[in-house]
Amino acid sequence: MKNYLERLQDIAPAILSEDINYFELSNALKSYKELLLEISNLEYETEENRDNIALPHGLAIGPTWAARCLDDMMRTKKFVRGINLAISKIKSKNKEPVQILYCGSGPFATLVLPLLTLYTSEEIQLTLVEVNPISFAHVKNVFKSLGAEAYLKNVILEDATKINLENSHEIDVVIIECLQHALAREPQVAITANVMKQCRGDVSLIPEEVSLQLSLLNHKEEFDNNSIIFNSSSRVDKKVFSLNKREALQYNFNGVESYFFPKKEVCFTHSELKNNTALAVTTTIKIFDNEVLTNKESGLTIPYIFCEIDDKQEALSVNTQYEVGLNPKLIVSIKK
Repeated sequence: MKNYLERLQDIAPAILSEDINYFELSNALKSYKELLLEISNLEYETEENRDNIALPHGLAIGPTWAARCLDDMMRTKKFVRGINLAISKIKSKNKEPVQILYCGSGPFATLVLPLLTLYTSEEIQLTLVEVNPISFAHVKNVFKSLGAEAYLKNVILEDATKINLENSHEIDVVIIECLQHALAREPQVAITANVMKQCRGDVSLIPEEVSLQLSLLNHKEEFDNNSIIFNSSSRVDKKVFSLNKREALQYNFNGVESYFFPKKEVCFTHSELKNNTALAVTTTIKIFDNEVLTNKESGLTIPYIFCEIDDKQEALSVNTQYEVGLNPKLIVSIKK
């Protein structure tokens, strides 16, 4: 019988492949999930594994929900591929080992394990940060069971929105995947701001950019079409918030319970409203280079319908404002 690492080597190619074969990818991710559950003995249905932790700047999801992120096929595939691209870029400069900081590793460190089949521990070193003590214990056990402890520089039990990093100048790649669609509920913004202020200017951030748009769309066209990534023909997108390295360096809300970003007003004209039936918040995630999660490719990029609209009105003005705090979210209000 194959050992755990050999089974991971069988699974990884479908995830890392440039081509997308949904049947092969689905089977690979099913095998990946079975492997991780076997290694960790994580029990999905226990209350303690389903409990989230409320942090000052958002929700740290419980181990069960973190583990289930693996079921989002394109999210898993594109993040793993994007991380690999970032590592390859740094290695091309003869930099070894590549130092990787993974904030919010969950119980499995899902997004980096397939890369253990490509690189040795002399080529990459991982620092994992996890705030949930159950996930923290599981992720350490996963590396131990894989015989991959040599890849771990450190495993830290701490809130990544507050962490003071040791030797932050050594970090080459930062992975922060504490995301729900529309940058709601989880502390992605606060973690990014805290970590980016401590790292070198040339550090690679994964994801490179998360963009929120205010969108007019035709609900029936958008969601009834057979193509999962179809955009309604009359859809109008207007960017209202961006989270990236450059923007994060300008954020200053450490120690503040609630922080409101500047308001942004968006105006839609009569012609833009035509044939649209809903106002939505939509999300685009540039993971790294050409690895991008677009409309409805992932649970992270499903439009959040804010309200229905009358497409016959003359114009529509909407205020947006992103809030960081116990319940991070984009606040949307229609001007009367």
